[in-house]
Amino acid sequence: MLVLGVLITPFLIRILSVPRERLMPVVFALCVIGSFAIQQSVFDVGVMLVFGVAGFFLRKAGLPMAPLILGIVLGDILDKSFRRSWVIHDGDMWFYFSRPICVVLIILCVITLLAGFKPVTRFLQSTGKKLLLR
Repeated sequence: MLVLGVLITPFLIRILSVPRERLMPVVFALCVIGSFAIQQSVFDVGVMLVFGVAGFFLRKAGLPMAPLILGIVLGDILDKSFRRSWVIHDGDMWFYFSRPICVVLIILCVITLLAGFKPVTRFLQSTGKKLLLR
């Protein structure tokens, strides 16, 4: 892969010099062809268009695209894995709190989610300043 990457990189860099006005129609055509080719369904092309328009408005609103795409791609995998583990343990939710690594991961997830809220961030910043002043 390294050799292939080194050999192809100079040609791929040329794509960056193509004006956006010429590149975007090609990208759009490839997206339509790709979404239709998966199941030969016009519905899939419609879904692609709806998500494209939604992505346009989300970008205009200033929201980042990477978390949205990660959520769409990894959400299905997470859901299947969660259901599988729940079935294996007969619907017992306390299984997730029975192992230290699970508890640590759950705490990290909760902290990450809470850190996204401005009041919590302000509280943590003010608490940190108070601790530093002592």
